[in-house]
Amino acid sequence: MESRCLSHCSPAQFFAGLDWAAGVHAVCVMDATGKIADRFTIKHSAEAIAMLIRRLAKHADPADVQIGIERPNGRLVDLLLEAGHPVVPVSPNAIKTWRDGEVLSGAKSDTGDAAVIAEYLRQRQHRLRVAVPYCDDARKSGKDHPHAIRVLARAWIRVIWRCWHDGVLYDPAKHGAAAALNEPVAA
Repeated sequence: MESRCLSHCSPAQFFAGLDWAAGVHAVCVMDATGKIADRFTIKHSAEAIAMLIRRLAKHADPADVQIGIERPNGRLVDLLLEAGHPVVPVSPNAIKTWRDGEVLSGAKSDTGDAAVIAEYLRQRQHRLRVAVPYCDDARKSGKDHPHAIRVLARAWIRVIWRCWHDGVLYDPAKHGAAAALNEPVAA
C-alpha cells in the first residue's frame, strides 16, 4: 500500500477516529475546530460498514472526511477508500502516547480511543500520510481483488529482494510506482 502526505490534500472538514475491535468498532467524528459532531458504534458486518459510509456522507463529501484507523489494511479500509475517504493508518503506539498525554484519568475505552484518534488526526494531519490502495492499477485493468493483491505483493517482493541483494535501504525515488508519493493528491 502506498501512502501520500496529507499536506498535499485540501484541509479536511471532518476527522473520524475509528477504534478497531473484534466485533464492534467505535467511531467519533470531529469538525475542524475539534467539536464532536457524531459518535456511534458499528458491528463488523457488511451492512454496518455500508451504514458507516452513509452516516459519514451526511457530514461532508467523502474526500472531506479523513478517517484515522489503527489498521493499515483489510476489507473495512478497502471499502472506506473505495467510498472516497482519505484513510490514515495511525500507529497504535502513537495513539497510546497521545492518549496518555490527553486523557488525564488515563482510562481506556473504545469510544474514548475513537475520540483520541480523531483528535490526533485533526492535530497532526500535516505530518500524517493517507493510504492509497492497495493495487488500483491492477483493479482498473480488470483484475479481481485477489489477483490485484498478488500483483502488488510481487512488486514489493522484487523491491525487498533488490534492497537485500544490494545491501541498501529502500529509496522511494528509485522505484517508479513510488514516484507517485511525491505528487499532490487531487482533492
